[in-house]
This record gives sequence, structure tokens and C-alpha cells, in this order.
Amino acid sequence: DTHNFTLLMKDIRSAIGNKQLLTLASAANGKYIAFADIVPYVDFVNIMTYDSGGPPYHHASLYRSEMSGNVTCEEAVDAHVAAGMPIEMLVLGIPFYGRGNKTEIKNFIDYKDLLQLEGFERKWDEKAKAAYMVNDKGDFVLTYETPESIVLKCKYILENGLRGAMYWEYAGDTDQGVLRNTVYKGVLK
Repeated sequence: DTHNFTLLMKDIRSAIGNKQLLTLASAANGKYIAFADIVPYVDFVNIMTYDSGGPPYHHASLYRSEMSGNVTCEEAVDAHVAAGMPIEMLVLGIPFYGRGNKTEIKNFIDYKDLLQLEGFERKWDEKAKAAYMVNDKGDFVLTYETPESIVLKCKYILENGLRGAMYWEYAGDTDQGVLRNTVYKGVLK
């Protein structure tokens, strides 16, 4: 119901005034919202650039490869811009969890927990800029984010003029904050 969503954003902005932030999280495919129409009312849009696939596909690849899920981060940004949202009002989402194949590894696994997994080989998809793990048969069993992939996403954010990064969720990170510190250092260069 895009029309009523636009009216909702207009009404909320009217009620809270211009000193409060009005933001939203949107689907990576850039559908279901009339972005060009809400530009005057919102401060920025957080794109949920994750959960676009599960093994044997990446759920949050930066770029398209044969192992990418439904939407890559780059494609999500392009879809939002094509729908009328200025790139400088977009925030790129980064997952602090992995998605498993549901048999050998549970569907959602926090980054801090996946570091403890044994018996799997860590791999890197150079084209997609995404990490994954395979079992002893070579089957793709886990898609996940790493500090290396986050550095590349932060570089993409800065080079393309996005507003920044957000992540889901804090509790998935290590106690030392490996992922959140990588985001912080990456976007504040």
C-alpha cells in the first residue's frame, strides 16, 4: 500500500517536526515504497541488504556472482536510486550473523558462534566479495560476513556517496566488537 505509506510518512513528519529523525528500513529489492514521494519526509533509509539467500547462495554479497542470492548490495542500492531515493540518503545494512544450510549448520548463527565451528573449510568468493564455508564434500553450507567483506562494503559506501552503514545485530558480534569496530573504522575514514 505505497500510497498510504507515503501519507503515513507525511503525517509522522508533520507530527514530530523537523528536529526529530524519521527513518525506515526497506527491503533490498527496493519495492513496495514510493521512494521518490517520501524523500521530503524522511531523513534516510536503511536498506536491509541481507537475507537474500541461503546456502548454496550468499545472503549478503556485495556484487553479483553465480553464488549470489536474489539481490546483492550493489543491486539493492541501484534499485533504491532508480526508485527515486537519493544515494546520499541510503544506509547499507550489514549482517552480524550467518545463514546455514539448516542441516549441518542452523539457519541463523551469530558471527561470534560461527567462529567456533569446526570441520568446515572457509572460502572466499572473489567476484561477490563474500565469505562462505563448505563441508568435507565441498558443499556450500554457510554464508556469512567477515571483517574483510565489511571493509569492502565500507569502501563501497564511501566511494558511492551513501549516508553510512548499519548492522543487524549488535549481539551477534564478538565481545571484542570485531565487526562493529570494522564498520566504525571503515565509514569514518
